[in-house]
Amino acid sequence: MMLMNQNLSLVLQLNVNPQLEIVQILIVNAPNVNNTIKVGQNFKEIINDNSLLHLISEVIQQGKVNEEIEVKLSNTLLIGSFKLIINKIHPQLYSIIFLKHLNSLKTENKFNPLENLLLNLSTDGIILVNRFGYIQYCNKAFYEMSKYSMNLLKNKLFYPLFIRSNEWSISSDKEVFHNDEMIALDGAIIPVQIRKHTLKISETEKGVVYIVKNISQLKSVENELNIREKIIESIFYASRQFLFSTNWEENIFNVLAHLGKAIKASRINLIENRVNSKDEICMKFNTIWTIDHLNQNILANQKCVPYFPEHDELFFELSAGNIYYIDADEKYAFYHQHMNIKSAILIPIFMQDEWWGFLGVDECYQHRAFKNSEIHALKQIADLIGAAIYQQKILKQTQLLKEKSEESDRLKTAFLSNIGHELRTPLNAVIGFSELLKKNNLEPEKQKEFIQHIIDNSQKLLQSIDHLVNFAKLEANTIVIKPETINIFNFLNEIAFFTKNEINKSRKNIDVSINCNSYDFQIITNKKLLVQTFTQLLTNAIKFTLNGRIEIGCRLKDELFEFYVLDTGIGIEHDKLSVVFNRFRILENETTRTNPGMGIGLPITKRIIEKLNGHIWIESELNHGTTVFFTLPKEIISNTTYNTQQSIDKLEPSTLYLLEERNDIFYKIYSILKVEFNNIIRIKKVEEIKPEKASIIILNSSNLNPSDVQYLKNLQKQYPQIKLMSQSFNIQHNTTPNIDGFTLLPQNYGQILPTIKSILKR
Repeated sequence: MMLMNQNLSLVLQLNVNPQLEIVQILIVNAPNVNNTIKVGQNFKEIINDNSLLHLISEVIQQGKVNEEIEVKLSNTLLIGSFKLIINKIHPQLYSIIFLKHLNSLKTENKFNPLENLLLNLSTDGIILVNRFGYIQYCNKAFYEMSKYSMNLLKNKLFYPLFIRSNEWSISSDKEVFHNDEMIALDGAIIPVQIRKHTLKISETEKGVVYIVKNISQLKSVENELNIREKIIESIFYASRQFLFSTNWEENIFNVLAHLGKAIKASRINLIENRVNSKDEICMKFNTIWTIDHLNQNILANQKCVPYFPEHDELFFELSAGNIYYIDADEKYAFYHQHMNIKSAILIPIFMQDEWWGFLGVDECYQHRAFKNSEIHALKQIADLIGAAIYQQKILKQTQLLKEKSEESDRLKTAFLSNIGHELRTPLNAVIGFSELLKKNNLEPEKQKEFIQHIIDNSQKLLQSIDHLVNFAKLEANTIVIKPETINIFNFLNEIAFFTKNEINKSRKNIDVSINCNSYDFQIITNKKLLVQTFTQLLTNAIKFTLNGRIEIGCRLKDELFEFYVLDTGIGIEHDKLSVVFNRFRILENETTRTNPGMGIGLPITKRIIEKLNGHIWIESELNHGTTVFFTLPKEIISNTTYNTQQSIDKLEPSTLYLLEERNDIFYKIYSILKVEFNNIIRIKKVEEIKPEKASIIILNSSNLNPSDVQYLKNLQKQYPQIKLMSQSFNIQHNTTPNIDGFTLLPQNYGQILPTIKSILKR
């Protein structure tokens, strides 16, 4: 770039190399000008060196630059370099320019090329204001910043452009820096820094030069740092709240409130995964925080929302551990319309490896792009919430185990005491009547009576010992199942005959009846264990029924035999039904109870029914009798032995095997099933299945070949607990024929879990 003043014979030459590292400044034939700038001087040093500024100042003051000479700035690198120099210029230089042309400014701007260069290459806005506050001149940068034109600003008041201009003092001659906000023509509020320099035109005439710097970027960084500081504080707050509390739910609202205020959100939701009565996986709104003026009832109808079908994408993304964003796209119309969301970010919450739910941050008034610092903070809060939930779960489990252990110790102590009573009472009777038989003068009738008492009490003693032996076998899992075919109608008549004999012995007035839908019902099961079950149930029915009736029945229901024993006795309180099958549990008060027993009868019965692959439950109401139901399969597997090792294996969660080649389908099914199933294993071929621990096998129906089908059917015959299922999500329309022995799952991801749970209940 070259500027020539013919009167002063001055040439200002800037040579800029392509790397912008060196600027050469040459001064040629410049009398009365301090020519001290070094050739090859480092560019950064020149910027910080006042010698160039002094040079430009002297050029302006000493003479008029020839207006005929053009200033050509074709080299963009040169322009950028010179702008850096211009922006270092002291306001005093602008004051010199304005003082030279003050009179001409009233009509038109008459600046020479160098002066125009200084004024218009500045990236800061430059404004000349007279003593009355009216604008006399604005440079190009200010017009661009404010969006106003020259005609709109010339001779207009300066102060209305700025929000806090009334705080400034025009009378002060000191250079002043002030931060304010400028109102642009389009209504935008622009943060600015204003530098004021007073012009002394005369003793009475003054003007002011204002240099206006746009500090929006600086303010944005400052605001982001402030927000980040508040977010960090909210993370520390959450840490403190969860660290010193055993109940995270007591503190979660305050944690969300701190986070919401720090991140300046409209609403924050804590969503928990739940399964509703229809077995649908749902979003349960656990806790909601909103800013004060936001309608808190906006989510009143969204308390528990199924993921499927409207929110399947959200489900799959979050369950895979990904963050989910909601923006202005039409595909998020549900959230825009029904949840009043403009923008949102959803962060998954994991309790160890289990997906618990998510943290949702909503913006309800405008679209918002969340910053990386905000996203990072939300992840940390979500991790803290997950850790707090897991910690509370472990604490509760530990406390529950402790309480169960203490309760077990108490019950065992009571049980041992009760055993002593139950064994000692008949044994004392046997000893007592045996001593009486020693007398020589006993009448035959008395001898017969005493002998009968000895026999009865010996049988009671034997029954108690049998109970203990059976209980020990069940606890040790050493009972062997030996199935045999039983005619149910005949069997119930045998049981009824036994019941009537026991009633006669008890000298009670109780009627016994049988209710069986068919004379031909047959079941293949262990008869000895079935007799023991009915014996225990009928003994209880007689024991707790003073008079009335007992009914023994059986009916076929859902391919299972449902047996029951009904009595019209004293019944059971509703709150005690949940503990009647617990070991050593005696429902009567220990000090006032009138009915004998060791508290292991029903626990033994429950264990027996479970060994026979059945299910048992009780329906009762205090003073209105009791009915005990149990179901058994038509046929139990032969040669099934329960030993200690099998007991250990059975405690392990059953395994679900999934054969699917496509990753997208596998992960979608996996995401749904892992809510309910802990052990899900992906396989590539059916031979990888370990049948002894398998409960469900799901395969892609399009990939099954006849040999695989036959292999799995043979496997199921050996291990009847295995359920075989097929799916066809990779087929556009579910036209695949159902394979015999396989349950075809619906082509609806939302129905997978309910269908599988329904199959498992069969």
